[in-house]
Amino acid sequence: MKVSEIQQQLASRNIRRLLLAVSGGLDSICLANYFIQNRQSLGIEWLGVAHVHHGLREISADLDANLVQDFAETNHLPLFLKKLDGKALKEKGSIEENARNARYEFLYSIAIQNNAVIATAHHAGDQAETLYMRLRRGVTLAGLRGIQTFREGSLESTKVTIYRPFLNTTREELMQYAKEHALTWRTDETNFDESFIRNKIRHRLLPHLEQLNPGATKQLYRLSELSNSAYDKILKSAQRLYQNAEVPSTNWPFLQNFYPFTKVMALDYHKLNGLTEGPKKELFRLWLDHKGFRFPTECPNLTANYQYHGRTIEKCRQLLWFFDKNTEKTNEISTDNLLNLYLNSENQPFLGQNGEIRYPAKGDIHVPLNQKAKPRPLNQWFTEQGVPREMRPFLPVYARENQVFWVWGVQQKRKNNE
Repeated sequence: MKVSEIQQQLASRNIRRLLLAVSGGLDSICLANYFIQNRQSLGIEWLGVAHVHHGLREISADLDANLVQDFAETNHLPLFLKKLDGKALKEKGSIEENARNARYEFLYSIAIQNNAVIATAHHAGDQAETLYMRLRRGVTLAGLRGIQTFREGSLESTKVTIYRPFLNTTREELMQYAKEHALTWRTDETNFDESFIRNKIRHRLLPHLEQLNPGATKQLYRLSELSNSAYDKILKSAQRLYQNAEVPSTNWPFLQNFYPFTKVMALDYHKLNGLTEGPKKELFRLWLDHKGFRFPTECPNLTANYQYHGRTIEKCRQLLWFFDKNTEKTNEISTDNLLNLYLNSENQPFLGQNGEIRYPAKGDIHVPLNQKAKPRPLNQWFTEQGVPREMRPFLPVYARENQVFWVWGVQQKRKNNE
């Protein structure tokens, strides 16, 4: 935990306000104490403490919250405390994922209110566990980078930065720091529950690997550093190779200030000719992944797939367009020269329906799913949603014959705004 290194990290992002995510465990208490002790030398103008009570361990979690509250009061820091509905977290899906999503939603909201960066106590052990998990299931070069020192998140389109200053600090070093500063912390008993894969890796698999190959844990962390270095260099090469294929937004077939997708990118097919085959295929995949688009991989959640020159294109994220004409020469785009789509919808209520993904057609009827609204002509529905006429032909729909069940982006945007 070198002050000079953290000074450089903070200066690189001009960070002066930190929201400390403190669970009450060893790692986060060390994090909070470190920034309190070095606040002046690091140029920190504001520090806040945030704690989430997940409602899953009533007695011990109450004690965790009390410890964090005492810590914040003793150090004269503002405390932001949130208690979640534990039963709701168990209702659907993974408890871990639900708890994490709810926790970060709270952290994002507090960080935005205070114009702060979120600091978490992820350390070298967490990095090694992450790399081990990814290696077990298969991973790309981007995945080998592991946990990043800085990560960008967002809440309702407002960006939030997450900062992990302790990624090169071991748990043993944190323990030594805690003893030197006479810190008090609590241990979450669920950290020893090996029904959670990360706990099993932490307490059984990594120690076994370390026993067989002393220094293996440090090598996993080293692997992430090497991958980061290689990734940056390869990405620069990919950017030089593919950036000219991007179609500028001024040539998109709808108003730039109105599109219902979180990300949009268009690529000129002719400029990609020969640059997506053979060894360059993985380079293309890496470049698109960095842009926020995963391609070309299968999407098991959708039964309908487009084919792009014999390859299955995933339809799980965002919106990516390919064109079969040189946009510099034609300077216009229409459904006649649109080859394919790559799009996103987080909620897919049409799953299991027997239909197809296509563009709007004459005579289409909008049939809402799971809604009380009555079916009506698709163009009438577009008008009700405020979709400009010039944009309508380019919105992909999921339909069976002339019945349209889902229009990508528009319904999702409307739901988010309610």
